Amino acid sequence: MADFIRILFPVDFSRQSAMAAAYVAAFARHFNAQVGLLHCEVLPLEPYVWEPQTALLTKRLNEFANENFRDIRTQTFVSIGDPAEQIVQCARANRTDLIMMPTHGRGPFRRFVLGSVTTKVLHDTHCPVWTSAHLDMERPPAPPDLRNVLCAIDLDEIGEHTIGVRRRTCQKTGHDCHCGSCRAGRRNSTWCLPGYGV
Repeated sequence: MADFIRILFPVDFSRQSAMAAAYVAAFARHFNAQVGLLHCEVLPLEPYVWEPQTALLTKRLNEFANENFRDIRTQTFVSIGDPAEQIVQCARANRTDLIMMPTHGRGPFRRFVLGSVTTKVLHDTHCPVWTSAHLDMERPPAPPDLRNVLCAIDLDEIGEHTIGVRRRTCQKTGHDCHCGSCRAGRRNSTWCLPGYGV
């Protein structure tokens, strides 16, 4: 599949979500895709009486969609539960072609690791996942000019499928795309796969 017809964009109303919206909109415009915006309401850890805020969150998500995706077809979803599980379930239920989500690496190594939700989604989903560099105050995002794409893969059946999707997408768009994989336990182990250029 070379086109992304349905894009899922998990939104937690953070600054990272707001900054990533420009990239999601750029992809959606380029592929004439519909964007599904999903907000996951997390259950509280403490045992006390809790009322879901679904109506309020739906209103807020619709406002976010109107602000960031005026000229793009959108659909909004609000769910309750573990965010990674809800993202994967929503992607499957809506036959999503691409999930686009910012990362929220926490702690002193935040520039080197993905957030736990992103990691779970990458592991459990059936479709490609676009993740951003950590979007924060230190480095504002570049304009969404989608000329270069780096695709990190595992060397397995899913990785082979991802290479095919990447190749067809880059041929269609004219972007420069590169694939890479890391092997644990080796220094300088990031490498690009030869023969997979477009």
